[in-house]
Amino acid sequence: EEEEEEEEGDANPPPLVDDDDEEEEGEEKPQKRVNAGVAPEFVVALRSAPDQCKARIFRGAARGPETEEEFQSMTAEFTRGNHTQDGSLVTTDFFSETAGTHVLQLDMDAVTEEEAFQAIRVHMESKGLFFNYLRSEEERCRERAAQLQLEEQRADELREAARREREAEEERLRAKQTEEEVARKTVIAEGETKHLETETHPLRQYLMMNVVPTLSEGLSEVCREQPEDPIEFLAQYLFAHAHEAGASTT
Repeated sequence: EEEEEEEEGDANPPPLVDDDDEEEEGEEKPQKRVNAGVAPEFVVALRSAPDQCKARIFRGAARGPETEEEFQSMTAEFTRGNHTQDGSLVTTDFFSETAGTHVLQLDMDAVTEEEAFQAIRVHMESKGLFFNYLRSEEERCRERAAQLQLEEQRADELREAARREREAEEERLRAKQTEEEVARKTVIAEGETKHLETETHPLRQYLMMNVVPTLSEGLSEVCREQPEDPIEFLAQYLFAHAHEAGASTT
């Protein structure tokens, strides 16, 4: 019986277990991780027929290879990386499945450039307005207000400087006019004085010759006699000696 049991045990030996298989079953397969620091936040895939792409490039509507050979080579390379037949991941699959990023698919043969631009804009603004490191509308408004205030301040300063200069010019003109008026009045006074001297010269000569001698003698006589009424005495003296003045004039 013991021999029969040993023979049966030898007839059905236990299956061999590979140590590597045990290790593989015990350990999880390594998973790919995407570096969030360099991974793009948005992915857009543009599709177009090769003949349409070539037409855009060679008519100057898009940039690309310059020769037919370069275009064929780049098209083949793109096809190998993005249109595989073996089920392997292509570029868009990597971002959608591995990176977990939604890929926007656009057929450029079916939409215009404006429509594609608007679709991309809506896609990128799906998480909120896109911040492109430009100044915000509020910042631009504040800057514009500050600039307008500065321009108004400069304009006020220019107006004030012009006003002060105008007042200074008016003050200079008034001072000049005052000086000219003083000089004019001085010239007029000097002229009037000379004219008066010229006008009064014959009269003085007449008085000195005909009146002053007799009047001086009459005054001297008043001083000697000292009458009670000197005015009447002087009048009588001048009346008595009037013929002498008349004779000398003649």
